[in-house]
Amino acid sequence: MGALLVRAAALLLVALSQQLPPPGYELEDPNAQHDWVAKELANANRLPEAIESFKAAARFVGEHVSFANLGVAYMRNKEFGLALKALRKAMALNPDDGHAKENLEVLQTFAQSHGYDKKKLEALGRRADLDLIPKNSRAERGAEPEEGLKGPRSMRILTTAAQIGTRAKELFARGEKKLGRGFLSLALHVNPWVSLELPWVDDVVSEERSRMTYWAGNAFLGWDKTKVEDVINAHFKDQSEPEVYELALYAWRNLQLVKHSCCGIDNVAVFLSRARKFAHPHVVPFLHLTPDYVPKLKPENKAMYNSFKQWWENNGRRSPPPPAIGFDGKDSWDWESMKVVMPPDRVPDGWEVFTQAALLYRLNEYEGARASLAEALRINSEIALASDELMPGFASFPARPGVMPPAARGKYLVCYNPQVGLGNIAVVMVSALNLARITGRTLVIHWNTNMVSRHAWELLDLPGVKLIGEAVPEMRVQDAVKSIYLFHMMDSGMLASVLELLGCSDLATSLSEHRIVTLSSNLYFTPILQTNPHLSSGYDIAPFSQGLQRLMTPSAKAKKRALSYANKTAWASAPVVAVHIRAREEGEDNDDWPTAESPQEELLASLTKCIEQAVHLEFGDVKTWDVYLAATTDKARKVVSEHLKQSSPNLGRILSLPKLERNRRTGAGTVDAMAEALLLSRADIFVRFVVGTTGFSTFAYLANALRFQSDWASSLPPLRREGYAPNYVVTAECGHEHRCFEAPAEVRMADVSWHGKYVTGRSCGDVVARLKQKIGCPALKPASLQEEEEL
Repeated sequence: MGALLVRAAALLLVALSQQLPPPGYELEDPNAQHDWVAKELANANRLPEAIESFKAAARFVGEHVSFANLGVAYMRNKEFGLALKALRKAMALNPDDGHAKENLEVLQTFAQSHGYDKKKLEALGRRADLDLIPKNSRAERGAEPEEGLKGPRSMRILTTAAQIGTRAKELFARGEKKLGRGFLSLALHVNPWVSLELPWVDDVVSEERSRMTYWAGNAFLGWDKTKVEDVINAHFKDQSEPEVYELALYAWRNLQLVKHSCCGIDNVAVFLSRARKFAHPHVVPFLHLTPDYVPKLKPENKAMYNSFKQWWENNGRRSPPPPAIGFDGKDSWDWESMKVVMPPDRVPDGWEVFTQAALLYRLNEYEGARASLAEALRINSEIALASDELMPGFASFPARPGVMPPAARGKYLVCYNPQVGLGNIAVVMVSALNLARITGRTLVIHWNTNMVSRHAWELLDLPGVKLIGEAVPEMRVQDAVKSIYLFHMMDSGMLASVLELLGCSDLATSLSEHRIVTLSSNLYFTPILQTNPHLSSGYDIAPFSQGLQRLMTPSAKAKKRALSYANKTAWASAPVVAVHIRAREEGEDNDDWPTAESPQEELLASLTKCIEQAVHLEFGDVKTWDVYLAATTDKARKVVSEHLKQSSPNLGRILSLPKLERNRRTGAGTVDAMAEALLLSRADIFVRFVVGTTGFSTFAYLANALRFQSDWASSLPPLRREGYAPNYVVTAECGHEHRCFEAPAEVRMADVSWHGKYVTGRSCGDVVARLKQKIGCPALKPASLQEEEEL
């Protein structure tokens, strides 16, 4: 009898498990076990129903696990945009959610296998709407903004400028004037022309306009042109009206930051061309404010300009509607429409900081959003009421007064890393460390648009150096700043002012009035500091290899990867010649760098001869040597490898790091790049070849400087030669028949003298000429010449 009861119970359980959803289950029941039901439905291959239950779990529970499960379900259903939105929401709720993080990576691979690359996937994500409002209530779903704000049972979330503006109107009606103006100001940040949808906005703004100011951003977004330009390119490529109006905020800020340099004018012009409802009449008059810039427009934007110019001329060359864009003839633009920040005394305390948090949240910049929100809440805990509607998911922040840190008395230099390679990152950060020490500032590192590079480096515990997240609580993120931009290709006038500042001024006093200075560069500028006449003595200005040792070391993962390969290959059992080939990559280095994707046969022959000549010069008559071959493209690596095998009788082995990820915009790609730099640093001879140029390469300088950080290689044979490795260059650009040259091994500053002496000649002399460094062909001597030459 007992066995029969057990069997009957088992059959009942099977029957109940097959009855999905279970009896009495309702999607709108806030107390139902939605997540369990969803998983059972998914296991039964009833994915559309499972998704609805996962949505219910996300709506009523709202935890990161709920959104992670919803994202996976959408991914299985091949709804890639919704999957991206849900998984990112899970990461926002809990940045340490390994399940969500892993599935984000899986999603990118899965989407790509179905024809959606990263750009297309991001576009799908921006358009996706998780739609967590209950479907059985039209009033709760809201066909119009005012209806949509009447408060569903789940938490209200405001996303569009019209919704945020409508909320402002509700607050005005409640008598909460300051908070209403705060919401309205945020709506204007999102869409400065929100009055096209909400006409009453013009009446309110007209009363405040005379005291309103431009958006300036904070340490996470708005202080650095490279970050702003990255946002422009990443978030607004595929948007149409009215969503594209949010682009105006960032395009205008970019213009204010870069002035005449690329690409502020381009970006504003492109925005005007995309805002059809009101902005087309502004395009040509705006570009004619700086007619000398028009020939410098990007090629694709020149075509846009010519089209709009023809339209403008055919329609009577009309002036743009007011308010028109103005220009002072030097470097300052004015456009009343872009003054979207309300005066501080007209909005709640801390509102401007909260605005930065809300904007960062909209861009999925969650680290900055969290830090900015925390600061806003310390200033004014009541802002938590607004954050629930505009930044859902940060419920862990206490809705109570926090302890305000004491006003920071220190000064800071914030180093923003642009999208450059490991070599440029290293030389800039070391230069920034020197500048910070000269001016008595804390160096603050912002990985910025190059965030994946943090996987290649580990910052050392050096006093006076902090990451941005560590520094913000004491630094605050709203102070006015002094911005320094130093790039080899930039507006000549801006470059001249920076060379004057770094090369001629007394930095201890010239920057003293600025508590926060920001730096964005792709140049090694330590040599300029070393020759500044005010810094002749008493300052510890570290050369590159020494500064690198103080500041950071290759990551443990990169060291492990390099050491594992070196051990497997019996590294240095014979002399190793490291050959680094930089070839042209699609979308990379397209200004003045590699000219082809692989070297031609004639130069391949020169490479072989150069290797043989270098080995003979450095080691005499050795029987055999190995070559470690690194290249930026797989095609170049294969071409060079095949040639060396056929043409070098004394060549032993050709070594190359296996399963290499060449994409330096991924964490794995930067780790592999660093592992290659470490292996190059253990070679006996370094030969570099940048296809079509004289071979300037900061990656080469980095690899040589890493010879002084050898802790990871203690189990390998010792270096055959201490100090820098002999450095050779193969090039056809310097007029020598053998095309093999010896080059300086220590890092040099890239050439900016081509801007002209009217730029480099400053109040204390020619800042660049006095470096006495040779660049390009003058820095190279034919390898066959044995006499020493001072370079």
